[in-house]
Amino acid sequence: MRIWSGLRTERVSGVIWEENGMTLERILITGATGFAGKWLARELALAVPEAKLFGSSHHSTDSADLPSGFTLLKADLANAGEMAEVVGTAKPDAVFHLAGMASSYGSDREKIFLANVTGTETLLRLLSGSSHLCRVCL
Repeated sequence: MRIWSGLRTERVSGVIWEENGMTLERILITGATGFAGKWLARELALAVPEAKLFGSSHHSTDSADLPSGFTLLKADLANAGEMAEVVGTAKPDAVFHLAGMASSYGSDREKIFLANVTGTETLLRLLSGSSHLCRVCL
């Protein structure tokens, strides 16, 4: 058994199985090119090397700091169409939602609300509307 992000997992024939039987083969990290996203991507690549890792980023498509084999998809969290493409492409078993805008980023409260609240609602709505069950970490 391994401890991975608070989930007890075990390896069975090269696939990661969570306790309730969900597979963790495809993982999406929103905000993958941000400070926390880059580190999480590296850690997941080491901890779950069999998993296919996807990430979304609004500002950057530079994947130089991300692990090899990582698929970076450019998308604005507040754009439902772009996020639908990300979710449809990744078909994630797990999502780590790290994308957002810090209040120190600027003084435009509307942009901050759109990214942090509306964007999160959009992501959760897309995931809940999918026939594919996944675990979400906010």
